[in-house]
Amino acid sequence: FDVVALGGTFDHIHSGHKVLLTLAAWLARGGSPSSHLIVGITDDVLLTKKTNRSQLGSLSERTKSVLDFYALVSPSLRILTPALQDIYGPTSSEPNVQALILTTETRASGGMINEERKKKGLGTLSVWVVQVV
Repeated sequence: FDVVALGGTFDHIHSGHKVLLTLAAWLARGGSPSSHLIVGITDDVLLTKKTNRSQLGSLSERTKSVLDFYALVSPSLRILTPALQDIYGPTSSEPNVQALILTTETRASGGMINEERKKKGLGTLSVWVVQVV
């Protein structure tokens, strides 16, 4: 795929995050110069009701952790890290996105995102669900 997307809070990068992020990088190697990965990171405004909110890193800290991970794992891959202010992020409007990586916890949002894309006349995304322990 040339453009792959995923999203999450990505606080305190752990082994489950690493599996998810690595799979996304592997899938985003479409080979074209425009190949890239969109890693949406949940904005602080969406986390106000999250349990243990006070223990989460800031948006900038969480973004830096994701980019630091990719600097080690896939330094040549172009990574975009938009702040997510809803479940759709750029996946509902970016026509070049081809694949969406989800976890079993976020599986339902894949259907919602594809429905939103259909309403806008965009193609549906190939959805990959990763069971992360």
